[in-house]
Amino acid sequence: MKQIKRQILFFITFFGLVLLSSCKEDVPHTFYVGPYVQNVSMDGINISWEGVVVSDGTVFYGKTEELGTELSDNKNAKLHEVVLSGLETDTKYFYQVESAGKKSEIFHFNTAVEKDSPFSFAVYGDNKNGPFNHEKVANLISVSDADFVLHNGDLVDRGRVHKQWEKLFFTPTRNMISHIPIFTIQGNHEDNDPNYYNYFTPPSDNKGWYSFDFGNAHFIILSSDEEFLLDDDEQVKWLVNDLKENQHQTWRFVLQHHPPYSSGGQYYSDTRIKIKDLVVPIFNEYNVDMVLNGHDHHYERSLPIIGENANMPITYIVCGNGGTPMRYVIPSNFTKIAKRVFGFTSIEIDGSVMSYKHTMLNGEILDEFVLDKKDPSSVESYKEGMLTFETMADVSLDVAEAVEEGDDLFGDDELYEEAIAKFEWALEKDPNCLIAKGLMANCYVGLGDFDKAKGLALETYEEIPQFPDTYEALIDIYIELENWDEALLWTDRLEEVTADSPDAAEYRSEIFEKMNDLPKAIEALMAGISIVPNDAELHFDLADLYGDFGDTTLMLQSLKIGADWFMAPEDDEDYVGYLEVLERIKNLENN
Repeated sequence: MKQIKRQILFFITFFGLVLLSSCKEDVPHTFYVGPYVQNVSMDGINISWEGVVVSDGTVFYGKTEELGTELSDNKNAKLHEVVLSGLETDTKYFYQVESAGKKSEIFHFNTAVEKDSPFSFAVYGDNKNGPFNHEKVANLISVSDADFVLHNGDLVDRGRVHKQWEKLFFTPTRNMISHIPIFTIQGNHEDNDPNYYNYFTPPSDNKGWYSFDFGNAHFIILSSDEEFLLDDDEQVKWLVNDLKENQHQTWRFVLQHHPPYSSGGQYYSDTRIKIKDLVVPIFNEYNVDMVLNGHDHHYERSLPIIGENANMPITYIVCGNGGTPMRYVIPSNFTKIAKRVFGFTSIEIDGSVMSYKHTMLNGEILDEFVLDKKDPSSVESYKEGMLTFETMADVSLDVAEAVEEGDDLFGDDELYEEAIAKFEWALEKDPNCLIAKGLMANCYVGLGDFDKAKGLALETYEEIPQFPDTYEALIDIYIELENWDEALLWTDRLEEVTADSPDAAEYRSEIFEKMNDLPKAIEALMAGISIVPNDAELHFDLADLYGDFGDTTLMLQSLKIGADWFMAPEDDEDYVGYLEVLERIKNLENN
């Protein structure tokens, strides 16, 4: 027992120091955020940063590290943005920022290329609560050839919590956005909060959508929030007009958060279906080449999808794999490739040629293709497997609504019988709605009907083994039956399909705790923390285990790490628990 405890002490002490040190700035200044560059054009760029005290802000810049030119924002604030203009096209500049008497190191950026020059850009998103994997993705982009970055939303988990912007976005991306300009769009987790508009000033009137040109391509950034896209036609009218005015460009890309096509967790989403029905006909009519999306946490490329009267098909990309734990993916009829993996998309444009690839965290290329619009054989190859929008099968809106309603009923309100009725209806209406079986299994677990739950779960496991809810239902059943061997067996199987998630480790820890094996319960929970080190609740749970184990030193350390990562707003129901944690820390420190 003492040996196990010593091993645990060594691990948690080392790991805790790594966690705490990972948040510290390693540059010689005391800025809270940045500096970072955005809104690059052929003759200008915006340089932003946030200081720790109110002061004025100045940018020093030039074509050599001697700099030579300076420009101030002439305002006393913590957050600064200096707009540089009159710059030379496709030129490298060096810059340094200063506020409150503190200077940054010298960084650099490049202005945008000439209209017909080659360029490349990177795309990723949905890093919201995965800062450690997010940092790995951003660092890979940082050393790439990208001229700019597109972020497709969910930069943070809760947009109104100021602390999250530094810890979940700006610290993980500091090496990237100090020299590669970024264009962003809000996801559903930003909540259209002022924090977003304070940090990012896209070329728009704060409505969240805008467009810009780079080289011979036109980029449209859409706000796919229901309030702005589905409930109001202002943005749609703007979209049509913007596309009409930019038919002369060789390439047209659309970036939005919610995907019209996805075979992940958003497949049975009524929002997805509504967005698809609204915007895809517009994309078809006005010759959009590619639509880049997030929201679902995986990587996916669709087969080319063409409108009956369109000239070329459109490829739809889901790249919501920028850091936050993944979701399941079940390939659909429109799927070319889909995988539950972290990474980023990069696209290189050289005249009529687009070179596309998706890179994983280990640097390997998962997916790639080349399209030359002027080469008939290249176009023919690109169209292989092409689907027609007007005739292709997709889930119906009423089935999607039933699945979402059922999920809410049992997930939020534990109304299991009402949820089962929704899932049964969806399955009857659409026999391919296999996840309804797995969700029903969880409902029957809640009702205590383990035989029914087990039967449905095993059927779902055979049909769609990548669906994690099935494993969770079986684990819950065997925990209730105190059949620890079977519970651990299904926990191992869950881990095989959700290796990027701590769920299996949490289950394993719970099982060992019920078996009164605290050392193994602690070891299992630490394994979960190693997957998502910023999960405050995991650290709080670990503290409880250390308390049961009788080690107040390690309990205090876990509480402190969890408190450092807790970032919910004060009106959140979990905030009361957080205050209790702070009180526990205070009492432990005083004793």
